[in-house]
Amino acid sequence: MCLGFYRFGPDGASWDDAGSCTPPRLGYTVDDAILQLTGQKDLAKIALKALMGILILHPIACGLVFLSLLASLVTTWHPVRALNVISLIAVILSAVAATIVFVIDIVLIPIARQKVEEATKNALTVALGNGAWMTLGAVAALWLGVIGASVIACGCFGCGKRRGRRAKKNQYGGAEKLHSLDNGSSATATEMSPRQRNKVSRRATIAGPQNIILGGKTVIASGAIIRGDLRRTGTGSAVVISLGRYCLISEQCIMRPPYKTYRGNFNYYPMKIGDHVHIGAGTVVEAATIGNHVEIGKNCVIGKFTIIKDCAKIDDNSIVPPNTVIPALARFGGSPAQFIEELPESTMENVEIHTKGYYSRFQPQEPAGH
Repeated sequence: MCLGFYRFGPDGASWDDAGSCTPPRLGYTVDDAILQLTGQKDLAKIALKALMGILILHPIACGLVFLSLLASLVTTWHPVRALNVISLIAVILSAVAATIVFVIDIVLIPIARQKVEEATKNALTVALGNGAWMTLGAVAALWLGVIGASVIACGCFGCGKRRGRRAKKNQYGGAEKLHSLDNGSSATATEMSPRQRNKVSRRATIAGPQNIILGGKTVIASGAIIRGDLRRTGTGSAVVISLGRYCLISEQCIMRPPYKTYRGNFNYYPMKIGDHVHIGAGTVVEAATIGNHVEIGKNCVIGKFTIIKDCAKIDDNSIVPPNTVIPALARFGGSPAQFIEELPESTMENVEIHTKGYYSRFQPQEPAGH
């Protein structure tokens, strides 16, 4: 009589005598012929009782993984915060289920092996296959997925920049949407946000305020025009213009998102402005991106889809052509704007001091007779 051992894993059980094996099959029922040879008719009951629960948990874990994958795909296709939360819950449940399965594989199977060996007097043994280590890899991947889903759901985009660390305490980035400004009012008082302490003149024209984000401690002076109503058609983000912290929009500035016609379709594109940016009076801005610590002078024209990088400066009365890229730490001026000189490394600190001081000193102009 040639005896070997049974292999138990998530795929079932198989008999191994180092020469030939019974084919793997679903479940832990031991072959009757083997039971007759060993004289252990109750072995099947022992195996079923000790191991069948593990077999059931594996497909449950797989099903939860599939649900989390499906939720992630739906979130990618239609980015809604509620779907991000559902995806996070699904991946957490998947990770917990897979962890439980792995712990059972590692802890309970050796216990079952001991019982089988005692019952058969070492005639049979239970051995772990590769399935347990595959489960370990899946567990590690799922917990990494939990971290990623948590970052997305909470809006914590750790990009290493100050702006990124401040980004999105809520759906719109730690910043605040404009909802209730009394635009068009004849009053000259300034609207002070109670949470982010933005100072927005009631004489400023804010079109489509629901599509505009203010990062906090931003000043929008009297006569400024911000066109949040010029929004791209179709689905996607509703944010048209995003301003970072300590952005100073001076009197009579006009800010409107860039636009172009592509394949016969006319569309507007979002405008993103970083922290500590001062835009001078009477300037028209249609840029795509303005970085951090940027100074733009008075009566300038910033063409469509212009990109202005960190710590750059644009002189007064300059015209920047469309699609221009202004490098970091560069001073530009003229019509059309051209490179003048490289700025010192202290520019970032100097601009930050300037914008903070401007914000703290800013007072709304009261009408005559008040």
